[in-house]
This record gives sequence, structure tokens and C-alpha cells, in this order.
Amino acid sequence: MAKKGLSRSMTGSWIDSRIMVGDMIDASVREELQKLGIDMLVDIRIWFYGSGNAFPKENILEMAQELVKLSEKHKILIYCTAGIDRTPFVAMLYCHFKYGWDYYKAYDYVKEKRPETFIHYEWLDVIKNFKY
Repeated sequence: MAKKGLSRSMTGSWIDSRIMVGDMIDASVREELQKLGIDMLVDIRIWFYGSGNAFPKENILEMAQELVKLSEKHKILIYCTAGIDRTPFVAMLYCHFKYGWDYYKAYDYVKEKRPETFIHYEWLDVIKNFKY
């Protein structure tokens, strides 16, 4: 029996045919994940300092590059608590590395796919200074 308040359909958004952006509830709907062929879950929260919306760790760029490699063999749900800022940010980085888009084009694309996306523009300033 599902816990009260957690029983709902998935609200995830496909970024491409291999990566879906979602929230914690999406990650718990195992039957729907299986129906969609999603065979890997990645909790994005571990790639951010502390809790909430702190700046991402520098190695988040490496993780986004790894997502590109993993997506060649897996369909992946990337998720965080609500799936509106941290996870779309990682999806944006994924698009940057997979398709070679600049950060702003990647943002526009992810925002189109997941309209509730909210990106913290200071994160863009931070990632431009990362070495990769």
C-alpha cells in the first residue's frame, strides 16, 4: 500500500530518449519506471553541498560527463527533491557535454522540456570557473 500523499503518476520529463528529469516521488514509482525502460536512478542531491540549493560541487561536471557515458547503455532517471532546479541544472550540463551546446542553449532546451525548471544563474557563473 502506498503511503498517503505519495500515490501519483510520474511527472518526469524526458530530456532526450535516455535521460528523464524527475523528483523523489518519480523515483519511487517502480512499476512505471520499469514500463518506461528506466534501469538506473541517480539522486542528484549528493552532488550539491549540504542541503537545499547551495552551490554544486566542482566534480558535478565530471558526474555530468559520466551521465553521457552511462546513457549509452542505460535509460536514467535523474532526480532530486522536487526536480525543479538541481536536477534540471544537471540535465543542462548533460546537454552541454552530449550535444556541445553552450549553457544558455542547454538551459532553454531543458526549460522547454521541463517548464517548471528554475536555474540559479549564479551556478552558471560558478561552473564557468571550473576546470574540465
